[in-house]
Amino acid sequence: MRCANCGKGVFSAVKVCPYCRAPVVADTRAEFERASTPPGTAPVSRVRIKFARWHLLVASAVVIAGIASFFVYWATSGLVEPIVRQLDAFKRDDLQGAYAEMSVGFHREISFEKFSEFVKNNPALSHNLSYRFTSRSSSSSLEAGGAGVGDVKGGITDEQGVVVPVRYGLVKESGVWKIKGIHLGRKIAAQPG
Repeated sequence: MRCANCGKGVFSAVKVCPYCRAPVVADTRAEFERASTPPGTAPVSRVRIKFARWHLLVASAVVIAGIASFFVYWATSGLVEPIVRQLDAFKRDDLQGAYAEMSVGFHREISFEKFSEFVKNNPALSHNLSYRFTSRSSSSSLEAGGAGVGDVKGGITDEQGVVVPVRYGLVKESGVWKIKGIHLGRKIAAQPG
């Protein structure tokens, strides 16, 4: 800005001109913006600043959502491990290995013979070509003694290319996820209460 008395350039924060000692008063906000803006450039408009803030807020929200999604995916990634091991055991015709992935509660309620019968009646399990899990969640449950419980949903593709809907219930036993129930379409492997 310029001193109104001598015309020399002064800082806007000074109250007295250092050259002529005349009082310096900023006439208007527009004068201040013109004085503080380099020649050949226009002052930044408030609309532009608000637009930039809006972009920053949206970008921040996207980053936070991405981090949250990654955390949820990472936190529930262990849920599918016993399922994948069991499906691989089914493919190898290793029913004992598949049965071993079931929870202690399941073993108490469902014998190996009943489990084998269920697998025999649901060929999508033993003849699975591929599988895809579309949702998974986990939490702590009072009924499970504060241990983790989980839920995984998806589909198993059999040898004919038919996708059979599947839902697994899981429980954490001694820090390891175990399958407590398998729900195939409308057929259900008994799930202990």
